Amino acid sequence: MRMTPQVLLWLCLLALSSAAPNIRNVRWCVTSDTEEQKCNDLVTSCHVDEILLTCVKKSSTEDCVRAISNGEADAISLDSKDVYKASLDPFNLKPIMTEAYSEREHTPCMRHRQSVLGGKNMKIGAFVPKCDEKGNYVPKQCHGSTGYCWCLNENGEEIEGTRTPPGNSGLTCENKANKPPCLKERQKLLSAKPSPAVFVPECDEKGNYRPQQSHVYTWCVDEYGEEVFGSRNFPGKPPKPCEASGETACIKERNKVLSVAEPLLGAFLPDCDENGYFSPLQFHGSTGYSWCVTKNGEEIKGTRTGPGQTPPTCEVSAPVTLHYAVAVVKKSSSFQLDQLKGKRSCHSAVGEAAGWVAPLNVLLKKKLLLWEEPEQKSIEKVASEIFSASCAPGAQEANLCEQCAGQEDQCTRGPGEPYYGDEGAFRCLRDGKGDVAFVEDTALTGQYSDNFELLCPDNTRRPLSQYKICNFGRIPRHSVVTRSTGDKMQDITEYLLQAQKKECKLFSSTHGKDLLFEDTTSALIALPSAMDTFLFLGPDLFNGMKTLNGARPPRVKQQIRWCPQSKNEHKKCEDWSSVSGGAIKCTEPSSALECVKKILKDEADAVNLDTAHTYTALKCGLLPSLDEYRNKDDLIPCQIPGADYTEFGSYRIVAIVKKKDKDITWNNLQGKKSCHTGVGDMMGWNIPVYLISKKTKNCDLGSYFSQSCAPGSPIDSNLCKLCIGDPQNTEANTKCSLSDKEAYYGNEGAVRCLVEKGDVAFVPHTAVFENTDGKNPALWAKDLKSADFELLCPDGSRAPVSNYKTCKLSGIANQVTVTRPESVKDVVRITQNQQSLYGRTGSLKDIFQMFSTSYGQNLLFSDRTQCLVEFDRMLDRDIMDDYFGKPFHKHLIRDNDCFPISALATACSFHH
Repeated sequence: MRMTPQVLLWLCLLALSSAAPNIRNVRWCVTSDTEEQKCNDLVTSCHVDEILLTCVKKSSTEDCVRAISNGEADAISLDSKDVYKASLDPFNLKPIMTEAYSEREHTPCMRHRQSVLGGKNMKIGAFVPKCDEKGNYVPKQCHGSTGYCWCLNENGEEIEGTRTPPGNSGLTCENKANKPPCLKERQKLLSAKPSPAVFVPECDEKGNYRPQQSHVYTWCVDEYGEEVFGSRNFPGKPPKPCEASGETACIKERNKVLSVAEPLLGAFLPDCDENGYFSPLQFHGSTGYSWCVTKNGEEIKGTRTGPGQTPPTCEVSAPVTLHYAVAVVKKSSSFQLDQLKGKRSCHSAVGEAAGWVAPLNVLLKKKLLLWEEPEQKSIEKVASEIFSASCAPGAQEANLCEQCAGQEDQCTRGPGEPYYGDEGAFRCLRDGKGDVAFVEDTALTGQYSDNFELLCPDNTRRPLSQYKICNFGRIPRHSVVTRSTGDKMQDITEYLLQAQKKECKLFSSTHGKDLLFEDTTSALIALPSAMDTFLFLGPDLFNGMKTLNGARPPRVKQQIRWCPQSKNEHKKCEDWSSVSGGAIKCTEPSSALECVKKILKDEADAVNLDTAHTYTALKCGLLPSLDEYRNKDDLIPCQIPGADYTEFGSYRIVAIVKKKDKDITWNNLQGKKSCHTGVGDMMGWNIPVYLISKKTKNCDLGSYFSQSCAPGSPIDSNLCKLCIGDPQNTEANTKCSLSDKEAYYGNEGAVRCLVEKGDVAFVPHTAVFENTDGKNPALWAKDLKSADFELLCPDGSRAPVSNYKTCKLSGIANQVTVTRPESVKDVVRITQNQQSLYGRTGSLKDIFQMFSTSYGQNLLFSDRTQCLVEFDRMLDRDIMDDYFGKPFHKHLIRDNDCFPISALATACSFHH
């Protein structure tokens, strides 16, 4: 009997596996003959040490998902809609790697080039656009076949009146490198016709940032437009004087060269980025040398290359792991999103993330689609009632197939329907069969920018190039999924990472397009350990898929599910719930990060967090709803919503020492003994680490202090030597634990550590007053006086503890209550109603008090809270800048290499 190649391959694999029992295997699931051919090519050509690839063929994606779940196969790469389906019971699969691509190769200009050069029927003499090193259109474009030249704006659109005929060499287009950063930012914002809520910077006559900026508030900025720390003034207050900012160093150096009447021949002219910093790669055209620089223009040693050599790689842009769902319309039309009813629509297919789920989810949220009874009416039926006619391949409703153009396979999900897929839906629009096309941004190319534009959810329109700010949601690229339990995750990840290093042909094939992985993929990236399907897809897309699969749309809430963070918080919460009339329900006690995940997944609604955990919550897409107002000397903001205030009562982070230790200052702390509230705590750990690392260029405090107690540190390190565990239970082995089982944990514990063992403690300013002058009856604290302590000031001086406003390491934002964006109004409304009953001046405060309890200190809210006020959201600012303050966020978090990032924050920010 003659053996087929497949049988021979199988026998070889069997022999290999029996001869090498330590070899691990990865069984890849395929769904077509061409995928199987590519998979077999990888089996024979892509050899990875100790891991064997085999191919398992099934008839459909669903069968593959079932096979992986049952242990008959191990992995497959799926799009977003199938990643969601695979995560559900009974499959319970998990994404472990994602496909990524280089953004430069997918800018509108590069897509335009590829559509011309890569087309099967390329026209001789067709215009091929010119793109710069970042993939953007160069300002001046010329058509080689006709000789015409013209200028483009930043959106790739031709600037009217700039087209010149052949032989005219006088056309000069504005080079963005010469434009000052303020003028560049201002023109870019104004070209998009911003709403009044958007801040547009003011520039001086040279195009640089004016020293003082205002938008509701006033503040000072430096030459890069960055807010100067501590300069923000509230409305109605006289503005603080600001120093002139001037030009950025790079712009200044360029202008110095260009302003000379007769510039020196061959002089070096630096290249500046859009913010006015030096571009990472610099090139001297006259000499041919290239080199890398810092953003301040300092050459990075060892990067200089000579003429004819390959320029150094100075800045590798992060690979892109997501696309955007967009709505495309003809510029000749004039309707906005809220006027969609009666229009004709083109969709990539029913169920697709970008062409169906994301836009319908937005329409449901905006109540442009009404779906009151999912069990009685399908989402297709609801969609067919808003659009007069559509092409949505795969639909069952006749109205949704009316505009499709297939012959025998009309309205099917496949090549028999010309309007299937993102490119097909865009073709449906171009052919005049629809008024709007819902597609992925990958379907857009710059060649269509003159005739088409984007329809935005905020009832505006924008150029095609602005899909990142005018879209219906982010759509993650394909992901490799496997079982959420077992040992295959490591094998799959290791095989694919090694295969990429060996440059195996994972992302292309002679057998067909997009086999196993998409052809546009440039890399496979391992996902963070905390990643799950919910975090991978994001709350909007995950919940949108859940809703469109029949889950009841969210309704107005009459109850808040509060997430307590300890057993004592749970006790207080249950007391609150019992008197709330059903308005408050308590979840089981969880850690702060577990509470964030519960809220994300709609298993809880609200939690009050400190600043360190608020950072993770905001990274994950939650929003502040309520702020703790703590200034007992000015209660007007508690009485009049929105009233101005002079002092919010925020914590100051201080370094306290014993008054008798006269020789200790901020400048000679090295070698001393330190006390910290806990590793990861913003006040007792993150801020001191940042400030000390600025001096030492080292994040390791264990090598700076001789001994410390920093609960949460490795037990055998210097950072735990001062810790004592639980004196009441010495056998519990809780020394240095990040909990109250360590006597020196928290604010009170750090002060106790200072009193009994340490030289300096890093705490909020209130910690001194809460544990002295008879405020704390504990044996170690009952005789302490606040006058026994002093503060270390950053300038090397010392001050009384009462001078915490001027002698501090930093200020810090108060705790806030966070929730999902769609629940902010409900949480504010219900909680403030409860505050009117059980707040400090509440009508029923004798029954229950929100801001104190007998179960312990600072439970659910800080005991210093006077009232909860609605968080004053500034819509023109990034939420991190808004909550922390821009300078704090920039220097102490974003640009701080020592700032610890939780696994959850890493997973939530992966696609950023």
